[in-house]
Formats: sequence, structure tokens, C-alpha cells
Amino acid sequence: MILLLLTEGKNRSLVFSQKKKKRRRVELFFLLLVTAISVLLSDGEPVFSQNEKNSTFNAGLKILRLDYTCDEKKEIITLAIWYPTYEKQERFVYHQGKNYENYESKLAFNAPVSEEHRPFPLILFAHGAYGDGFSCAFFMEYLARHGYIAVAPDFKDTKGPGYTEEIAFSRIAGGNTASAAAILRTAKQFVSDMEANRDLLLWYLGKYRLQPSSFVIDRILEMNRDKNSFLYQVIDEKQIGMCGHSLGALTAMGKIGAHPEPGFKDGRIKAGLLFSGPVYPFENTVGNIGVPVMMMRGDKDPANLGGNLGLERKIAYQRAKPPKYYLVLKDATHFSFTSRVCGDTPLYQAAETSFQAKAICRYGLAFLERYVRENIYAEKVCREIFPGLVYYEREELPGVIFRWGIEPASREGISEAIKEEVKKKIREKNKRKNNRDTLPEKNPVRI
Repeated sequence: MILLLLTEGKNRSLVFSQKKKKRRRVELFFLLLVTAISVLLSDGEPVFSQNEKNSTFNAGLKILRLDYTCDEKKEIITLAIWYPTYEKQERFVYHQGKNYENYESKLAFNAPVSEEHRPFPLILFAHGAYGDGFSCAFFMEYLARHGYIAVAPDFKDTKGPGYTEEIAFSRIAGGNTASAAAILRTAKQFVSDMEANRDLLLWYLGKYRLQPSSFVIDRILEMNRDKNSFLYQVIDEKQIGMCGHSLGALTAMGKIGAHPEPGFKDGRIKAGLLFSGPVYPFENTVGNIGVPVMMMRGDKDPANLGGNLGLERKIAYQRAKPPKYYLVLKDATHFSFTSRVCGDTPLYQAAETSFQAKAICRYGLAFLERYVRENIYAEKVCREIFPGLVYYEREELPGVIFRWGIEPASREGISEAIKEEVKKKIREKNKRKNNRDTLPEKNPVRI
């Protein structure tokens, strides 16, 4: 009798278990079906969650000025902050000074941050040498529309031989800019001086890039705790990432562990997104980076800094620890990772229509979703082969390597794209000079 009861109990448990497994399979089927439908209806937008609405926000923008002290000298750091909002977007023109064209977009200037879906991750962006915080506005807007706080300061860049006098293509608020020809001469001297003196470059990065980066993060997080700040309780302080272009990519690498001085590392940063970055002077220390990295470059984008030393961009990927990603964009130069990639198309449209801009935005967002927001569903998008790539390599786990496409051959020396960029700026400047009496001023940024 006891044996019979035990047998019946086991049979009932088995039947119950089988029903439970069948129910789970049915639930999984419908879950996958909903996901597939979401992808089809999303019109190309990344879908990162199976159980949350993949809604997007409007993009807000605010300009701030922070008091900063360097070597007992008081300075001002101007920064742009893009953020999610539901306020109405209106036409906005980014004025980038006499050396850059103006870029048109739509956003909500000085609008309040969205009350819904808080808190948001924080991304710090570092621009390239002699650029400004607006240089990658198309991607910053894209992040804001997908629920991120994106902060981009104007870093102080200087010219040789002493590297104390400030010079730039453009500034968020104008001022301290030089002619395109002067910037070209400065850039050439910068590359020559820094390749000849590694310690000089390490000093330069530390003083003008790495220290201000942590200062900006500190101040933004202080505002997150300040009841009187527009950023009060807006940021998830455990979800911080960093992105950079060119010298800004080196800046990001230095902040996540590549600089030989450990004190420059900021442990709050969980991932590094690197656009067209060199490896020099970190070719021997890039392995010290302890967070995931995604590196993008163009197929027409040879190394400028370090190129004369035979140190190509991919060395940074090869010597980094997994998880790591390496993408090469089709028909892309060094400046394809700035808003120039959008051409005459408004930024908010180009992020969805330009195959290069769309690839940058899609992969960049998916990477940050996966490793800053820790959204595992973003892995699917990270692994996709999206139009706009010519080569893709990734190593998410040690020794598990994926390669797709044919990697273009590298070229050494300073990038011809930089020279062509400066020549183009000179032509544009001359054209604007001839037409300056007929061109109306449009929507200047007010500080």
C-alpha cells in the first residue's frame, strides 16, 4: 500500500512537471513571437527588451559653465548636456564658429528632464583635438532620445612648443578659435612632438583631458544630489560610461585604466566606446583596461598619432581584454565619427537615414545598453551585421572570436583625411566670407 501511494505520487508529480514544462514552452513561443513582431514594427530601431515598451524620448539640450581650477588658475569649462524630455522639439542650429559649418536639428532647448523612466545612465563624451563638445551632436542626441544623459565638455587644447596657449577649431560658446590653416600647422607639430616624446603626451592627456573628465563627472553627480538642480535624481550613479573621438578616444582609454599612472583611472566608468582612436601612447598598457570596449574606425582612416611609429589603431583592440568589439565602417574617414557624417541632413534625420551615422548610433547604443545599463537583450543587436560595415571582429569571451568581412589594409603616417578636412574648411571659410553680407544669423546658442 505504501509503495502504491509513493508510485502514484511520483506519477502525479511527473504529470504536473510535464504540464509545467509544456506551459513554459507555450509562454516562450508567444514571448518570441511578440519580440519578432516588435522588431518588424520598429522600422529598424533597436529592440532591447522583451517585456518593456521600446519607446523613445525627445532630446533636450542645456549649456552649462563650470568653474574649474587648474594649477591654481581659475578657468571655465563649458559643456553641453543632452537629455530625455517629452517637451516639444523645435528647430535648432548648432553654431560651431568660423571654422565649422552649422548643423541643423530639432530639440527642446532648456526643457525639463523627463519625469518618466528615471533614473538614466550618464555618458561622458570627449571630443577630438582642437574640437568642441558639439562635434558629435548627432550621437549625443540619439542617446538622449533613447534614455541617456549625455555630457560633452569643451576640453582645453593647446599648441606647441610650450603647450600652454589655448587654440581650437571651435568652441561651444565661441572664442579662442584659430584659422583652419593655423590648426593644421598646430596639429602637425602636435603629432611630431608627441611621437618624439611619450612623456609629453602622457602629461598633456593628464592635465588637459583626464583631470577635467573626472571633475565634470564629479560636478554632474553633485547636481544629481542637489534639490535645486535640474538634474536632481535624474542619473543612475551606478551606470556611467565614456565615449570619445580621436584624442577623445585616448582620453576615454586613459580614464578606464590605460594611463600608466593608476590615479587617472575612474572606477565609476563601466564601459568605453572609442571612435577612431589611436593606441599610442598606451600600446603597452591598454591591457590594463578592465571594462568592456567597443572600437570603431573607418576604412579610409589610418592612424594619425602613432602612425609614423607603425602603431595602427587595431593594436588597441588586439591588446585589450574581452569583452571587446572592433568595427570598420564603409567609406568612412576620421571625421565620419563627427556630425560631418550627416552632411546637409538635419542631425535627427541623419541618425536614421545615413548608413554610416545609423551604424554608429545603432552599435554604439547597443554596446552602452549591454555594458552600462546591463541590458542582456542588447547582445543581439551587438552581434548583428548591419549595413555600413566592411569588417567586424569581436571577442566577448576569452578565446571565442568572431570575424566577418575583409579587413582593409592599414596605411601609416598622418591621415590624409585631416589634411583634406582642413582644406575643405578653408574653402568653406572663403565662401562664407564672400557671402557674409547675405547670410542671416540663425538661432545662436545663448549662454
